[in-house]
Amino acid sequence: NGHLSDYLALGEALSGTFNLVGLSFPALLSNALNSRITIQKIARQAAAVIAKQQRDGTIDLVGYSASGVLAFETARILHADGHEVHSLTLIDAQVRFKYRPQPERFKYAVRRLRNLSRKLRRKQSVKDYEPFVTLHLRAQLASWHPKPLSVRYPLLFVAADGILTQEHVDVWRTALGAHLDVVSFEGVHESLNQPDIAQQIALALFSRVATDC
Repeated sequence: NGHLSDYLALGEALSGTFNLVGLSFPALLSNALNSRITIQKIARQAAAVIAKQQRDGTIDLVGYSASGVLAFETARILHADGHEVHSLTLIDAQVRFKYRPQPERFKYAVRRLRNLSRKLRRKQSVKDYEPFVTLHLRAQLASWHPKPLSVRYPLLFVAADGILTQEHVDVWRTALGAHLDVVSFEGVHESLNQPDIAQQIALALFSRVATDC
């Protein structure tokens, strides 16, 4: 989760106050069975791009769903490199990931064969199979734990009917400090691409962060 298309409605809602810029990583789409990429490598690449683009400007990071981990790690690297991260906004970003400890290549092959079987029987696939490199990342996410990070305005948006539990919130609060602002919004985990939900989040951001930019 956390594809660029998920942020389109939020970008529209933020227009005029924030210029929301998405970062894509072609390596995450690789189906090569020898593809390997780490969370740290992605975050380092993102931090380098952001530092180059925002040499003197305010740095505000947003991460939705699993991309919240990448936003957090990017903020940590920027902070370590001497950049001030003005705000870090995590939207229904889980911090506990389930992962079956099976060989990644075996899991990838099974998913491909299952989808091929359904197509041969003229049935629609349950969902598009994930690139192999994504399975490798899932294994890393399952063992990931956030280290303490100082951010001026840390925000955590929690969907009322989403996937976050109090345990998730407590882990984020431990990492980001007691001043973490937890904001509830209507809808389910997948609601970010809905204009009304995106507007809710944008208004909350305006009131908490934009006035100090």
